[in-house]
Amino acid sequence: MVVLWHVSVGNVNVDFSFVLDGYPAPGVNVVARGLWFGVGGASVNYASCVVRLGGRASVVSLVDPFVVKLGVLEWLSILGVDVSYVRVVEGEPNIAVILMVPGKSLRTIISYRGVSRRLDPSMIPDAGDHVHFASVNPKLIVDAGGKLEGRTSSYDPGGEVLGDPVGVRKAITRVDRVSLMKKS
Repeated sequence: MVVLWHVSVGNVNVDFSFVLDGYPAPGVNVVARGLWFGVGGASVNYASCVVRLGGRASVVSLVDPFVVKLGVLEWLSILGVDVSYVRVVEGEPNIAVILMVPGKSLRTIISYRGVSRRLDPSMIPDAGDHVHFASVNPKLIVDAGGKLEGRTSSYDPGGEVLGDPVGVRKAITRVDRVSLMKKS
């Protein structure tokens, strides 16, 4: 069996997920009925799924020292995700706050892209069989140029579709596969 090596480019976040009884009105204080704190980010989600399915995965990202102190890279390594392409740089952490209302399929994600905003094409290694871009600025893909030669590639633009639809249209011409989800 051939095991493909997936290189996932994007955010490594610290996620805070809150379970709510309903969405609050503006200015109202709400007590959450549940909390999950952990590692997230679209690139992490992709890479961990690849590993769970028996593949090999590396993550390409930027994180700040605070995230390292929390053990995020250690946790990813324990899962079997290669973090050798993750660079630790000074700056603000990548954070996501997820608000969920069970039974209503409602979810809101508030993302703060800290140091990961500084991802650039030079960080994409000449390694791996497949490069996946996860919720990254489409300019990163357009500027990657020949870095994708000889490998398959995919892009899940996430919220970038709404933030930069023209850029996303340019980026999807540079990759082999695109994942888009219809908002229900």
